[in-house]
Amino acid sequence: MSFRFFQEEPGAIAIFGFTDEEIESDEEPFYQSKRFIDLAKNFVGVIDQVVDMLGPEMEMVGEVFVELSKQYKIEIGHYMLLGNLLLEELEDVLGPKAFTDHIKSCWIQVYQVLCADVKKKLTQAECDLKPPSTQFDDMGRRRRSLF
Repeated sequence: MSFRFFQEEPGAIAIFGFTDEEIESDEEPFYQSKRFIDLAKNFVGVIDQVVDMLGPEMEMVGEVFVELSKQYKIEIGHYMLLGNLLLEELEDVLGPKAFTDHIKSCWIQVYQVLCADVKKKLTQAECDLKPPSTQFDDMGRRRRSLF
């Protein structure tokens, strides 16, 4: 998890339970605080679990992210930003010899498939919650709904 995520997506501060005051505090740099480090470790743990689940359990990974999205009001754009930042971190930490263009391309493809799946499921979930646009009367005739 990168501090840049909160710089580029300030609305996400509340999703993760932080306040503007914590981030702007002069006492201890936010990204060195125990809360931020714990969140970053948790994020790395989630990514580790996701990587372990790739392949036959990919469908379940998407469902987990959909549930997280609903529970914490995480938007698909947040996943895209986190994915981009994750790629940058992998590139910085592993270096070009270990994180080759081919490996980067594979990460991008997997992440794009995951995000597309989550987006599709979130859109479907939103549609499932909306009332039908038409209803039928007792005679089976279609009438317009007020929604």
